[in-house]
Amino acid sequence: GREKRRLFVLSRGRHPNSCLVCLMPFVSVLDTSERPTRFSFSQATLLGWAPDGGMFWPESVPKLNKSELLTWAELTYPQLVGALLKRFVASSEDDLSHADIDAIMEVAFVSFGSASIVELKELKDLRVLELWHGRSLAFKDLGMSVLGAILSLLLEK
Repeated sequence: GREKRRLFVLSRGRHPNSCLVCLMPFVSVLDTSERPTRFSFSQATLLGWAPDGGMFWPESVPKLNKSELLTWAELTYPQLVGALLKRFVASSEDDLSHADIDAIMEVAFVSFGSASIVELKELKDLRVLELWHGRSLAFKDLGMSVLGAILSLLLEK
């Protein structure tokens, strides 16, 4: 109780590692102040949770138009994940560049047992998306493969 309250009060001010000028800032869902503390994608990824205990959320969610969606429909799974990530990472971000994201997408899914990463199978009148081609044979491999590669790169830097 009291210990938790003190931590919350201490974290209400600007965090020393906060991103003062972020093109795509992330904020805590618990920070309802007019000027919330902003964090870059890299900072939010490395911290995991905001200093006030809240989850990170993009300050604004990028909008997609129909032509982008049609273009993305032709991408491979790694290309699509990379394109999505780039919408949330400022191209000027020092810790994680768009070139870094491209490199991560080259290696993130190499351990998957399927060249297409996810496969759409047709069974009579039903379509089933197979999400179990990763190391642990579970859907979580899709996200964890990318997160692991991002964390490895950020920790190296």
